[in-house]
Amino acid sequence: MSFFRQEDEMDKFIALKSLKIAYWFTVSFLLVWTIIDLARGNRHSVALVLFCIQNTLLIFFDRYYRRKLSEGNEE
Repeated sequence: MSFFRQEDEMDKFIALKSLKIAYWFTVSFLLVWTIIDLARGNRHSVALVLFCIQNTLLIFFDRYYRRKLSEGNEE
């Protein structure tokens, strides 16, 4: 019996669904934190920086992998 077992489709689906829920919770939390910081007059919000970087990385890598996968299908 090995410590790491091979994931089946259901395990991958559950892991992906859990990851999406955790991601959207984090985004929501950072957005609320940013709004509170801006309402208090704090212009240098760590939450705003994290929020922007996180979503920039998400958009960049989404486009990168979509392009990479579409190039692989053309051959």
